[in-house]
Amino acid sequence: MSLKMSADGCGERMADRLRHIAAESGHEAISPQAGADQAVIELLRPLVARATNIG
Repeated sequence: MSLKMSADGCGERMADRLRHIAAESGHEAISPQAGADQAVIELLRPLVARATNIG
C-alpha cells in the first residue's frame, strides 16, 4: 500500500491495486490502480470507506 496526502494534509492509506469480483460468478481479477480513471476512484472512495467502517 502507498500513502497519499489528502487536501487537508492528512495521510491516508491507498491500495496500489484494484480487486474486481463478479457478483454472479465470483470470478476475480486484480489490476493496477494506475489503470483506473481517477474520477471513478474519487467517486467510489466514500462508498468503500463507509462499507469498511460498517464491517
